[in-house]
Amino acid sequence: MSIDIGKHGLYKLSDILYSWAPRVKHEEARTLLKTALKSLSEPSSYLYNEETGIELKLAMSGDGSRRFLIPSRHIEYLRYRICLENELSPACLPLPSSASYVDLSQYSHITPTTYTIPSELTRDMRRFHRQGKSKKRGGDDNISTHDLSSYYFERVRSDFDDGKKGFLKVRYVAVDVESWELDHMVITEIGYSQLHFENENQVITPGHIIITDHTRYKNGNYVTDNRFNFRHGKSQQLNLQETRVFLKQLLTPIANEKVVMVMHGVKNDMLSLDTMFQLKGRKHSANATHYSIPAESSSKEEFQVEVLDTNRLLTCIGDNLEGVSLSDFSQILKVDTPKGAFETRDYYHNAGNDAYVTLISFIRFANGLALERQRQQLIPTIQAVLMPPVEEVTERMEDVL
Repeated sequence: MSIDIGKHGLYKLSDILYSWAPRVKHEEARTLLKTALKSLSEPSSYLYNEETGIELKLAMSGDGSRRFLIPSRHIEYLRYRICLENELSPACLPLPSSASYVDLSQYSHITPTTYTIPSELTRDMRRFHRQGKSKKRGGDDNISTHDLSSYYFERVRSDFDDGKKGFLKVRYVAVDVESWELDHMVITEIGYSQLHFENENQVITPGHIIITDHTRYKNGNYVTDNRFNFRHGKSQQLNLQETRVFLKQLLTPIANEKVVMVMHGVKNDMLSLDTMFQLKGRKHSANATHYSIPAESSSKEEFQVEVLDTNRLLTCIGDNLEGVSLSDFSQILKVDTPKGAFETRDYYHNAGNDAYVTLISFIRFANGLALERQRQQLIPTIQAVLMPPVEEVTERMEDVL
């Protein structure tokens, strides 16, 4: 894990808020500093960004406990503005010692987060403090399901942030598989959308493969047939062997690159990939974290890619969210659905479209705020999408009757 701190370091936010001012001997400087720290996350703060609020780091320990950190460059800028606007000598307001920088090795993940409302920051600081005290009383091994979810979610955000900033060479490949509705051993389409970073910019490449060996197998009775409605480019038409070779090349790491395969519901799609690669007898868990891919020749060993499940990321937000459909999932995250111009019809169940929506949904999570903040934002939308008001359901039933 790499952290973008440059020549600076990170302080515990609690130390800055409660321990810095009492050590300042100059009375006017101490008073001004207390005022500035009290309004740290308000729009009037020197550190407040109009678009994002105050930028902090969220650190997570191996036991799941969390705390806020603040970059020392923010503290240096805060001191500079206080001294400049009040005509004070910098000697009147000494910086906290660099010896107070936190030891990054104490934390498993450090990810960026922002706050725009002071009360929300205060609330989360108190919550993390209470949880930390509870863990100390309960022992280091007292890791709850909630902590495991937080750990998983923040690890995903941490890797994404490191990849974006160039600390980690990573490529994300969302994969979706469509099969014949009467026999799921007959693979009809493969969809993919890959993401890599260039100078912190996201570069997305969507793609769609129609399996020419199986074009005579058509859906439409139980599953919508959108095989020829790829909305993000031109479909490729390959036979099974060509598709196997293409997929292996797509998922093979290049020059110390980390490849992460992103899916929405990993178990079924990994079983479909097994069929694609002619692998028999393998079993996969719904919480699988890696997938083994056979090598091109018998002289080479199989290789593994990491697997991320967007469904699992959603379950980190709240309970009882397993198995949410991709269409509902995209509504929750407000991802644009694959529609044509001037059309209202959704083109799900096209493997290429589904892979694209899966990748964009993943990015919304991984490039978003910390878990607690996303939970606050998404719970109302989840309720609206998955639990519509009773009145609306009644009206629809009346229309039917």
